[in-house]
Amino acid sequence: MGRELEEAINGLVSKLGREIVTEAELANEFLNRVVLPFLRERIGLLADAKLERRIRRGRYDARIGSLLFEFERPFRGISDGIRQAKQYVEEFRSKEEMVKCFVTDGRFAVFVDERGEVGEIKGLRDYAHE
Repeated sequence: MGRELEEAINGLVSKLGREIVTEAELANEFLNRVVLPFLRERIGLLADAKLERRIRRGRYDARIGSLLFEFERPFRGISDGIRQAKQYVEEFRSKEEMVKCFVTDGRFAVFVDERGEVGEIKGLRDYAHE
């Protein structure tokens, strides 16, 4: 699955700015062509993403289990998404529910852990090798 994941991510990145120009297009492509096939093929999980759910401090873009996704418009950077992700994690933690958040603009990506700590910002393609 490593090669398939890498190909899916490379395909997504190659569409940025041409076929993928909005946050919604990025979310759709990333979830349906990268994340959900990876979960199905790698661990046999037939997952369904919950999209754009409102919480007290905003609206996260997608959720699969305890993993939230925050998508930013391609090429706009991920600093706003990181700030939002930290707020979401804090809100869930205040309800004694632990979540993590994956933030991406299609080029760069980062995980925000259940304590609200931000991991290393990497190119999205780098995640295919982990």
